[in-house]
Amino acid sequence: TSEFKRSPIRKVLRAIAREEWSGRAGSRATRILSVQGMRAEESGRRAKLSQFSPVSAMCSPKRECFVWLPLHQWSEADVWATIRAGKWPARAGGWVM
Repeated sequence: TSEFKRSPIRKVLRAIAREEWSGRAGSRATRILSVQGMRAEESGRRAKLSQFSPVSAMCSPKRECFVWLPLHQWSEADVWATIRAGKWPARAGGWVM
């Protein structure tokens, strides 16, 4: 999972932070918010996650990273009801918000 999910995401976030930092060297750290669609109902491990938390593996003096799980407390029924209501178009790879 890490090799195919977290690692590519972290690589992109580090590149964005590096680019942002280079444009304003000497100022405060670049802040990154990773918004993810994990839900507590999906697994016991995910149920233990906080809805908003720092990502210590990504933090550095030049980079502050956080993850936000806006759907964390949603049930599968909530997700499908939102899609059916036309608030998100469904697609094969996931949803577009």
